[in-house]
Amino acid sequence: MLYPETYTRGARRFDSAGIAKSFLPNLALPALRQVLLWRPDRVRDRLRALVADLGSHVPPERRSASDPNYGPTHILGINFEEPALAAAAAIGASNIRISLRGATLRVSPHLWNTTEELALLGAALSAAVR
Repeated sequence: MLYPETYTRGARRFDSAGIAKSFLPNLALPALRQVLLWRPDRVRDRLRALVADLGSHVPPERRSASDPNYGPTHILGINFEEPALAAAAAIGASNIRISLRGATLRVSPHLWNTTEELALLGAALSAAVR
């Protein structure tokens, strides 16, 4: 794939993703078909259940979650009084990847996570909040 060496004139200079990643539109239609096959309401409900189960491993006062009727249902935030590096390191030692946001661990399970993986994460979360 050849990339242009100079900027295009005007606002078109910011179209780099359309040029460098011209294959993405070809992926969009099959991806949207897959989402429709899974049904968005079922995806939402499944992820909501996974987050609720993971949240049960964390004391309620540590959980930071949005209103499940209006906000995202696929993310669980776990609050710490100080930056969560130690907790993240402990969870990472179990080969689990999470995201840090200051003093909050951000956990977002996915549809492809297995029951075993989620049990491992639940145990790691329980240990991290002790």
